[in-house]
Amino acid sequence: MITEIVATLCSGLFAGAAAYVTVAEAPALQSCGTELAAKAFPPTYRRAAAMQAPLALLGCVAGLAAWWSRGHLATLAAALLLGSVLPYTGFIIMGVNNRLLAPDLDVSSPQAGQLLSQWARLHSVRTLLATAAFLLFTIRLATG
Repeated sequence: MITEIVATLCSGLFAGAAAYVTVAEAPALQSCGTELAAKAFPPTYRRAAAMQAPLALLGCVAGLAAWWSRGHLATLAAALLLGSVLPYTGFIIMGVNNRLLAPDLDVSSPQAGQLLSQWARLHSVRTLLATAAFLLFTIRLATG
């Protein structure tokens, strides 16, 4: 039961942070102009990554442990959904991250604006994956 609670907490914190970025932070920064949004990306990215990567990893491991001990397929599905944000980030989003973090990026260029828009679309997938995981973990906890 403790592992299910840890997994649910981690997925909820991850999903909430990701939703905030998707719904509020990224659009607000982009509305201030490409240059400001591109300048803000590196420090916000580093802080978010330092929080979200451990949450995804711990939540996935706790979810897998909960599934192993109790055998509920919904718990396994939730753990895999939450864990999937790690390879998705590493293989799909990281290329865009690296270009946005490049010291030679012209922060006022159309390319920077395109990268920020692409990043926002890709990040919304992380939000959906984590939210689905959180809902599955929550339903599983509620149904005992």
